Amino acid sequence: MVVYSDKKEAIPNLVSIDYNLEIYYYSRGLADAMLEEEIRVKEPLESSEAYRVVHYRQLESWLNLELEAAESKRTRYFQPDYKDTQTYIRSLTSYRDKLLDTVGYPPLLLQSANMHVREEFIGEDPYCRMSRLFIPVADGMECYGIFMTPKQGVAPFPLMMVIHGGGGAPELVCNLEKTSNYAEAGKKFIQEGYAVFAPLLIFKTEIESEIPNRVHYILDQKAKLIGTSLVAIQLWKLQQGLSYLLTKPEIDKNKVGVAGLSYGGFYSLLLAAIEPRIGWCISSCYLNQREAVNRNRPDEFMDWNWQGALLLFSDVEIIGLICPKTCIIEVGCQDDLFLIDGARIVAEQASKHYERLQLEDQFHYIEFEGGHEFNLKQAIEIMRDEWK
Repeated sequence: MVVYSDKKEAIPNLVSIDYNLEIYYYSRGLADAMLEEEIRVKEPLESSEAYRVVHYRQLESWLNLELEAAESKRTRYFQPDYKDTQTYIRSLTSYRDKLLDTVGYPPLLLQSANMHVREEFIGEDPYCRMSRLFIPVADGMECYGIFMTPKQGVAPFPLMMVIHGGGGAPELVCNLEKTSNYAEAGKKFIQEGYAVFAPLLIFKTEIESEIPNRVHYILDQKAKLIGTSLVAIQLWKLQQGLSYLLTKPEIDKNKVGVAGLSYGGFYSLLLAAIEPRIGWCISSCYLNQREAVNRNRPDEFMDWNWQGALLLFSDVEIIGLICPKTCIIEVGCQDDLFLIDGARIVAEQASKHYERLQLEDQFHYIEFEGGHEFNLKQAIEIMRDEWK
């Protein structure tokens, strides 16, 4: 306990009393005198900026060195057993658990007792019927998306989950409003005989509404304060949506895939890595060197980052968790968001998982003449051969 006194002694006195409580008496006279004098030493703030710059450079240099060392640390960490395919699959369990723990999965959600799924019919065209699905995943929360079923062919149909990118929406995937970068993805899969589910990820579109700019970053920061992440919540919603879809008689439970563009390409890789019910994935215009992406665009993809993430998992290791499933990577040669040079390096590294298991034909890296967009031409041909 500190007791302040008005005594004028310049030096504190220490007094011990019977119950061993030490009380310090501080002279306030000296302090009062100092306050009465004007502090005469002054300098403009800009004259000390050089000191702050030096210390900024010190910290940035140290962090950059640690990030450069992250790849070798990940390689030492991720060591599955390549003895044979089944041994490899079993050896992934602990790594998959660690990935889920790193992103804060499962989120703290209680599944709703009211599991009534709402369906709103949108319309139909010569190829398919379209409905909006609202699938409860927790109290007060739904997985929303557009469900398309083919008019041609015989059920049950294989299911393709097609995930939009940043600034996108299920309506764009399903061609309710024509866009260039989604390449009529929903329609193309319908014409191949797939049922399609295009789920919603939370993003700000070009439409003005109460959804704020950088909403994914804002929600992710809130999620991390309670021990989870936006990624974990989105994955939970996607998995709960999938669980409902697999109860529908028109869906073939043994033929399920996921495809995504950009942010959707990120989620397609993660979902295929953690979800045993998904047999193959297509990731378009996402694969790259995460360190380089973070360095070149430091403020854009913060919801992809978790504590210690690059010491454990990057795109190479995520594809290692997908292996031995079929994995198709599409990259646009003119993509100015995720540059092709980084994609080439990562694809070469990721292919080693398949090569060591002698499953080279299960990993496909495709470059196409185009930008940040779906291509799907070769990917659909590959999947067509898969079903034969």
